[in-house]
Parts: sequence; C-alpha cells; structure tokens
Amino acid sequence: MSEVWITWIIQGVTGLALGVIAWYMKRDREEIDKKVGKQEERIDRLEKEMRGLPFTYTTRDDFIRTTTQIDQKLDKILDRIADMQKEG
Repeated sequence: MSEVWITWIIQGVTGLALGVIAWYMKRDREEIDKKVGKQEERIDRLEKEMRGLPFTYTTRDDFIRTTTQIDQKLDKILDRIADMQKEG
C-alpha cells in the first residue's frame, strides 16, 4: 500500500509542478503579447508619419535637382539681359 501512496504523491507533485510551469508560461505569454501589441501600435504610428514625410521634408537629391534647375533658368535670364545690353 505504501507504493500506491508514493505513486500518488509523485503524480501529484509532478502535476502541481506542471501546472505551476504552465501558469508562468501563460502569464509570460500574455505579457509578451501586450508588449507586441504596443510595438505594433508604435509601428502603425511611425508608418503614418512616414507617409507624410514626402510632403513635409525634401530629400537632399531633390533639393540639389531643384536648385540646379533654378540656377539654369537664372543663367538663361542673365544671358538674355546681357544680349539685350549688347544690342542696345
């Protein structure tokens, strides 16, 4: 009969240990899910902000391209003024 009690005690302790381990794993999983949810919200906000960037900021290449075009137009205007002064 003592062997039966030892078996029951071992099974009980094993079951209790597995239950405690499962509870901790579930708790940790819920915390991780909350953190992942917060990170997904932050990513969504950042994506929305990034969609607005082309309307708010100019890249370096775009700035250089635009200033080059303006410089070319100004050079054409100066050339025409110089031609008009030579003729006049």
